[in-house]
Amino acid sequence: MKKIIVLCLLVFGLASNTFALDISIPNGFLNLYGSIKLNANYQMLTEGGAPADLLADPNQLLTDSGGLLFGLQENSWLGIDATFSRYFAKAEISILPSGENSNLFFRQLYAGAIYKYASVLVGRTITDAQSGLHFNDIFFNLGGLSGMGTVQSTIRNVIQVSAFNFTLSIVDTSPDLKMLNESKLVLQNVGTSIGISESNNILVKTDGVVIPRFDLAYKLNINEAFIKVFGTFGMFGLYDADTPDNVVNVISATGGVVLNGSINPGFGLGYLTASAFFSLNGGLTGQVTTPTVKNGVFGVTNLIPIPSIIGGELTVPSVITYGFSGSLQYFFTPSIYLEFGGGYQNSSSDSFIDYRVLPIDRDSEALVLSEITSLGVYLQASFEVVKGLYIIPQGSFYTRTSAVEGLFDSTAILVGAQIKYQL
Repeated sequence: MKKIIVLCLLVFGLASNTFALDISIPNGFLNLYGSIKLNANYQMLTEGGAPADLLADPNQLLTDSGGLLFGLQENSWLGIDATFSRYFAKAEISILPSGENSNLFFRQLYAGAIYKYASVLVGRTITDAQSGLHFNDIFFNLGGLSGMGTVQSTIRNVIQVSAFNFTLSIVDTSPDLKMLNESKLVLQNVGTSIGISESNNILVKTDGVVIPRFDLAYKLNINEAFIKVFGTFGMFGLYDADTPDNVVNVISATGGVVLNGSINPGFGLGYLTASAFFSLNGGLTGQVTTPTVKNGVFGVTNLIPIPSIIGGELTVPSVITYGFSGSLQYFFTPSIYLEFGGGYQNSSSDSFIDYRVLPIDRDSEALVLSEITSLGVYLQASFEVVKGLYIIPQGSFYTRTSAVEGLFDSTAILVGAQIKYQL
C-alpha cells in the first residue's frame, strides 16, 4: 500500500509542476519528454491445457482466474531529444518493475547526423520498418495488438541510413539468437503425436549469424497521411548439439504495409490506422508473437518452429503468419477522444512451439501445434483532466485458439483504467 501511495503522489506531483520542456541552445534545442503510467484493471482469464494433458484430456482447461491488478506500467519513461546543427541524439530511460525493486535502463539511446540527401543513425531504437502503428491499448504496454494482427516493435541495436523516403537498417539479432542458443526442447510423447519418432530431446544451438537482419522501409507522405511499405530479412544456422555438422540455414522474413491518416467528418477530428503483414519464421527474430495466458498472467510469447531429426537429418519446418489490424481514434474535443481497435492473426506450420519458459538454461515447455489464430479488440476513452494528466478507461477482449479444439486455448477479458501523466 505504501508503494501505491508513493506512486500516486509522484503522478499528481508531476502534474502540478510547471517548467520549460524545450530549451534553446545555439544552433539547436533540447526537448525533455516522458510519461508515467499507472494501471488498475480487473481481469478474467482462461488458461489452456499443457502438454501433460495431451494424452489424458485434450479439452482440459487448467484454470479460470480473475483478479484486480494495480501498478506502474512498463512503458513509463523519461527521455531527452537533442539537436545541434546537423547532429541529433536521444536518451530515454525506462522504469521496469521487477518484484519489489525497479530497474532503470536505457530503452533508447542513439545519435546521428543529417546530410544533404541522407541521414545516418547508430544506437538502440525501433527501426523505421517497425514503427508507425498507433494503438493505444493500455493493457499491452508497447505491444499494441502484438500477436493479434501487428508486428512486434522490438528495440534493438541498429545502424540505420535514410534517403529519398527509403530507410535501410542493419539490426543486431543477438538477443533473439540467445533465446534459441542452448535451449532444450523436450518433446517426449508430444513429439510422437506429430510424427517425430527418432528424436524427442533436441538441444538447439546456433552457428552464428549467417546474414544479420536487414529492415527496409519506404514511406510516402500524402498531406496529413502516410503509407509505408516495409520488409525484413535475416538468416542464421541452427543445429542440434548431437549433430554439429548438420547445420540448417533458417530464413526469417516479414513484409507488410501501414497506413495512417486523419479524417474530417465535419465535426471533431479522427485518425485512422491500418496495417497488414505476412511473415516467414518471424518469431525467430522477435517480430511475430502470439497471445497467451500463463500462470494467471496475460501476455505474448514468440512463435518458434520445432527443429526435429527425421531419418538422421535435422529439419526445421517453416512457420507462416499473416495478420491485419486497424484502429479509429476520434476527438470530440482536443482533450476528449474515443478509440476502437482490433486485429486478427493466423499462424500455421507442420509443427511449432509457443516458447514460454525462461531463462534459456531451463527445459522449455514445448506446445506442439499446427495452427494458431488470435483475435483482439479494445474500446477506450481518454480524458485530459488537467494539462498533461489523463484518465483512460478501457475494455478489452483477447483470444487465442489452436487447431485442436480446446487445447491450449486462452482468453482474457480486461476492464480497467490508466492514469497517465505526460510531459
